[in-house]
Amino acid sequence: MERVDVAIVGGGPAGLSAAVMLGRCCRRVVVIDAGDQRNRKALALHGFLSRDGIGPADLLRAARADIEQYPTVELRAGRVAEITGARGTFKVRTEDGATVEARRVLLATGVTDVVPKIAGIAELFGRSVHHCPHCDAYEYAGKPVGVYGHGTAGREAALAILAWTDDVVLLTDGHTVAARDRERLEAQGIAVRTERIARFTGRDGQLDRVEFATGRPLRRTGLFLATGQREQCGLAEELGCELTPAGVVKTEDHQSTRVPGVYVAGDASTGEQMVVVAAAEGTMAAVKIHASLWEEDLRHRRAARQRRSNRSPQGSARQP
Repeated sequence: MERVDVAIVGGGPAGLSAAVMLGRCCRRVVVIDAGDQRNRKALALHGFLSRDGIGPADLLRAARADIEQYPTVELRAGRVAEITGARGTFKVRTEDGATVEARRVLLATGVTDVVPKIAGIAELFGRSVHHCPHCDAYEYAGKPVGVYGHGTAGREAALAILAWTDDVVLLTDGHTVAARDRERLEAQGIAVRTERIARFTGRDGQLDRVEFATGRPLRRTGLFLATGQREQCGLAEELGCELTPAGVVKTEDHQSTRVPGVYVAGDASTGEQMVVVAAAEGTMAAVKIHASLWEEDLRHRRAARQRRSNRSPQGSARQP
């Protein structure tokens, strides 16, 4: 069975950033990537110093080119079906049946946004329907924007968008709004539409209007979802990692988890969910992983030297 120092599951910014750092530490690494990154449908990513506005696919191509200079790092296309074993001897099996033994595992599998099943939204998602205002709201500054959600999440998301535009409408898609919430929203100039939504319409990825089952349509140029997310896969939970109430993995120092030898970086872990943060978390995890491996390596080196010394014939020491 092939044996590596680290198996990284997920080839997005977190996984690739970790792979670069581990490659620089001369670690043997395999990155297994299914190719379903969260932002793959987005036109551009933002907030990444020197890369603001770059397309997600372009960033990944540049990152993979960086990795090519490190001969100990291998990128593989595939989906991990199962991870078994424990620290030092994890067995990582892909759907095609291949298995790698890894001393450490880094999960950089990300999350999947919950997108409501409403006609027209799939064609708009990532282009004029978004989940993160910090990433995409700047392009809608001063424009008419909708927020899809209900309850506390919907209310707070609608209030947050006021940092970019005053023309905000909360769409609850049939959910009622508590009187206290409605009063707070309307006091800030945010209108509320509670009718069921029939469809979103637009052209070439650009939202034009929201059509309701009853009532007049609403023209909007952008929409932000407050619908939550879920882990991209169940590997972390299957390994015994602890999840937060928000559904992401609880991490500790340098992206470590409660499971020895398992690390989680990127959107699948706690913290801000941005590309630049995911890349930083990947690097932090890599530094910690290398340090933990090096402690073991030093013990093995010391033990090997001791064994060689014990096997040396008596009297072989150099005479004065």
